[in-house]
Amino acid sequence: MNEILKDASAYCGQNEKNIDEDCQIYISKFLIHPLDTLAHVILTMKEYPTLMKYLKFKRRREVAKQISKAVSRGSIELSDTNVVDQLIIFIRPVIFKEPDYEDISEMMFKE
Repeated sequence: MNEILKDASAYCGQNEKNIDEDCQIYISKFLIHPLDTLAHVILTMKEYPTLMKYLKFKRRREVAKQISKAVSRGSIELSDTNVVDQLIIFIRPVIFKEPDYEDISEMMFKE
């Protein structure tokens, strides 16, 4: 899967100007879909956040939110500092204001 992410990241890097709203939706779905079954594996994939960077802030934040949920639901052990560091990189849009930050209603995060 990491190779697919790497290829997708390379493609996005070469076509960054052409990443429209539809493409953003598909990238988000591609990143979110495997979380329920592969959250523990995704935390070891270096290409996952590379592909996330091609998303606009709102979509990155949604993916980060889903990663947080998957980790919580999956009872993933966070005793390895490398995994914790990687998790923080993945969920950065939820915990830090990034350069392309957009104010999002807190209602968006309530369930």
